[in-house]
Amino acid sequence: MKTKRSEAAYAGILVLSFFLALSFSGCASTRAVTQNSINDLGGHDALPQYQFYLSANVTLNDAEPYREQKSSNVLGTMTIRDVVVRDKIKIRKRTMGAILNSYIDADNLEVLEVCFEENDDTKRLFFKQAGPGLDHRYYLLYTEPTRRIVDYGGEPYVVSYSGGDRVYLRIKILRRSTEKINTRSAKGRRI
Repeated sequence: MKTKRSEAAYAGILVLSFFLALSFSGCASTRAVTQNSINDLGGHDALPQYQFYLSANVTLNDAEPYREQKSSNVLGTMTIRDVVVRDKIKIRKRTMGAILNSYIDADNLEVLEVCFEENDDTKRLFFKQAGPGLDHRYYLLYTEPTRRIVDYGGEPYVVSYSGGDRVYLRIKILRRSTEKINTRSAKGRRI
């Protein structure tokens, strides 16, 4: 038969073990890239050392598809076939990207060039700081904002993405906290 005292002791041990486990574990989260987070990382010189991510799944659709017309004559009947070849590129929000360059534009705001392609540095997405200051996110920069067109490797692509918010740049941060306890025993003092 359990007593109330042993149940309380068991509950106390469970709570204590939970908090001890939490103190030794890390907590990974992604957060929006801002000037504050860049400063936390060590400044602009340290940016190439980190992986960056998108805030949403992005699909790039070729804005100017390749069109080809084929015709043939079969038993006196002209057959014309239109062929449209459209490129589509998907960049998932878990796809890792690297910053290749950064610069200040004519509005005196910073632009970050991020590459998500493994072997092609020419294909980059540009992210512009939303405003001056430390807490503004870096949003995807369009070459034609009304049509959501970006220049990706010298070719125009129409951007579509999931979610209502604009696409912005994120970074994964793993925060760990540990507690160290230094213990010693007093030897005593004689008179």
